[in-house]
Formats: sequence, structure tokens, C-alpha cells
Amino acid sequence: MNSRKQLQIKKGVYAQAYSIRKCECSHFFLLLDSLISFGIIIVIGILIFDLPFSILTGGMIVCIILCCASCMSIGFLLGSFGIILPDINFVYNLFITLLFFLCGANLSIHLLPLPLQWLASVLPLTHGLQAMQLLIHGPWNTQVTFLMLQEVLCMVCHAVAAYLMFRIPERAVMRKTTIDLYGCTNKKKNPLSLR
Repeated sequence: MNSRKQLQIKKGVYAQAYSIRKCECSHFFLLLDSLISFGIIIVIGILIFDLPFSILTGGMIVCIILCCASCMSIGFLLGSFGIILPDINFVYNLFITLLFFLCGANLSIHLLPLPLQWLASVLPLTHGLQAMQLLIHGPWNTQVTFLMLQEVLCMVCHAVAAYLMFRIPERAVMRKTTIDLYGCTNKKKNPLSLR
């Protein structure tokens, strides 16, 4: 192998390592931003809306963590459509609006028509919010456990569907070579590509 080819491979490896490090750092800052936002919301709830600090029990924290994980799985599912759709922001904004309308945060689910209630039962946050409402008014019981198990089941189903929906379009896009592999921006064949 000539020295020029070795240099290209080294540049590609360093570029890949840099992009992975950059991606890891950006995820850390997103997580940090989310934690700071959550803390600000709790402080506002306590100071302005007289939210009792005693509701932040272990059960409530478990519900919050499971709801966050469920939202991440549906986000992964929506993100899988970003491979094939040119503008994923429209889909995200539409879904967020429907999610807040149907999950029971702003309107009781029991007031919705029956088909929308069925749709709400497969969305994230629906069962978690119901469990949190029960925890505000009482201790952890079997009904809260059942609601949280439903939330975990929804999370697992969304994660499996997301994984499958991500892999199928990814292979199609890689076959058509419309995706940028390993962060290589030149038009030449990527030296790190296995094809």
C-alpha cells in the first residue's frame, strides 16, 4: 500500500473518531440541558403553583424515568423516518401536537371519542401520566404498577418497531448511496467503506 493511500486511511480514521467524540459530547450537553430544564420546571412548580415538594417520592421518580425512556423510544421511531423524508421537522411538530392532545396532559382521555382513546393507549406518556396522578393522591399500589407495566410494554414495542424501521430504510439508502458513510465528504470512494 502506498503512503498516500495510508494517509487517506489515517485521515478517515481520525475524522471518524473526531465525529464520534463530537457526537458523544453533543448528547451529553442535550442530557445536561434536559436535566436543567426539568429542575427549572420543578422550581417553578414549587414556587409559583404551590406544588408540594413531597410528591417527588421514589415512585414518582421511577414514573418520570420510565416516561422519559418511553418518549425516547417513540423519538427513535420518528427519527427512523428522517432517513427517507426530506423534512422530518414537520412530522415531529405534528406528532408533538397530537401527543400533548391525546396523552391526557391537557384534556382527559375519557372525554375523547373511542378511536382516539385507543390511539392514546399506544402513545407514550398516557399510562405514565395516569400513574403519576394516582401517586399524587396516594401511595404506590397495584393500579400504578399495572399502568407502569403498560408504559414499559409501549416503550419496548416502540423501540423494536423503531429498530426495524431504522434498519430497513438504512439498507435501501445505502444501496442507493444517498447517505454519507463515516462522515466522508468527498466524492471519491470512502477508504473505510467495506463495499
